[in-house]
Amino acid sequence: DLLRITTQPTSNNATTMKDLNFTVAGASTPSGATLRYQWQRYITGNTTWVNVVDQACYYSGNASATFTANNYNANGTSFRAVVSATGANSVTSGSAVISLHP
Repeated sequence: DLLRITTQPTSNNATTMKDLNFTVAGASTPSGATLRYQWQRYITGNTTWVNVVDQACYYSGNASATFTANNYNANGTSFRAVVSATGANSVTSGSAVISLHP
């Protein structure tokens, strides 16, 4: 199978503390593959991307197409998704960043 990203996540800007959603969409050729998602985060100053783990009050949906992050706790953090399927090479989305501007 060949995987591709069909919808990239977009950056979020907010003026108040709230949860923000990021969405990614993937597709396979031929169609019908079961897609798996893993969201990753990158904090300025780090050298690598790290898999996100669901944590109450911080992140949820780390293994789904829609991921939620609390902008207060993740201000300045970049997120991206890795999409995979059995028998296919994984593909990585572009990154999106949270910016809180109170």
